[in-house]
Amino acid sequence: LLLVSTADEAQARAALEAGIDDVLLLPVCYGELLARLRVAARVLEHDRRVSRQEAFDPVTGLWSQSAFAGQLRQHWAAAGKKSEDLACVVIDLDLTRCVRQAEGEASVARLLAAVAQELNRLRGKAGVLACLGGDRFGVMMPAATSEAAAEWAEKVRQELAEHPFRTHGETERRLTVSLGVAGSKSAGSADQMLEQAIAALDLAKSSGRNCVMRWDEVAGETSMISVQSKVLERTTARHVMTPCPVFLQADDSSIYAGELLRQTRLEALPVVDGGGQLTGICKQDLLANSPRRGPDQRVSSVMSADVRRFRPTDDVAALIDFFNKDPLAWAVVAEDGRPLGLVSCDSLVALSQSASSSNPANEEPYDETTAYLLVPDLALDEVGQED
Repeated sequence: LLLVSTADEAQARAALEAGIDDVLLLPVCYGELLARLRVAARVLEHDRRVSRQEAFDPVTGLWSQSAFAGQLRQHWAAAGKKSEDLACVVIDLDLTRCVRQAEGEASVARLLAAVAQELNRLRGKAGVLACLGGDRFGVMMPAATSEAAAEWAEKVRQELAEHPFRTHGETERRLTVSLGVAGSKSAGSADQMLEQAIAALDLAKSSGRNCVMRWDEVAGETSMISVQSKVLERTTARHVMTPCPVFLQADDSSIYAGELLRQTRLEALPVVDGGGQLTGICKQDLLANSPRRGPDQRVSSVMSADVRRFRPTDDVAALIDFFNKDPLAWAVVAEDGRPLGLVSCDSLVALSQSASSSNPANEEPYDETTAYLLVPDLALDEVGQED
């Protein structure tokens, strides 16, 4: 909205032609402003409804969600008259959030268009392919059982995983998909069959992604779908981090850093400045691969200043996305610039592994006390650490 103090027709015309939605004369009459905003809201709502009723998706060129639902109902009725099978597959791209965050929405649109083209090739002459909105596709397979549809879905999963996609320049990106399958034998209507395929897809996503789930095989586990999807609903970085008992400073010696890592049984430690602010991370592999390790070498020469920071309240899904891009990286959980703990891909994976009272961890068991966290003064004196 452009607010002007004088009723200048030429200025108003130029503003509207430049893209201004409306021109209001100062002082503002709030009743008029509210009425104009309500008109704009009605126009936006009209456009939204029209877009949902369009037959084709503008990004991929495939059938839209509403058109796909209509096709499902028509084929459902025809299959019922002929006593034929009908199957539905819902496909969701895994971790497109990484592409969106790293390269932007335009790269995601290019990726969706490329995937749509590949799916169009894989479906052959049979079936109806549609974009269901977001990063999701739907495939209807006439005269196909859920078993046959699942076999096709597994083929699609493998083909897409091996296909290189380009989202930005010449860089190739690999992706995975999760798929849910449902057939007409387990559903009472076309809409219910689509809902069952989506429910199977949700279970595939919550089971680790990059897999195919059939509704008729997992229907007994549907009560667990909502439970599994909520397991990490309130899990944050604070819940999965390894708390840091001690820190390193940039001017500490590398020998002292190695001894501290050995004593704490950690693979990495945050490096802080004199004010306790995070400046980097020192890892065992950096120390081990250092060509000139000695008493004169400082942590500043072997630490990595390029460290990803997360807030304690950040969702664990953000950490998972980060490690999917770089499984060997480390993340530091920090608050107000001060490190609180560390997270690695291995530590997240360990959370999903079974534990028992006799085997609390798959690595060498920790001491029953916290004595191992204490760094003996003697050990530091032996390596020349100054008081």
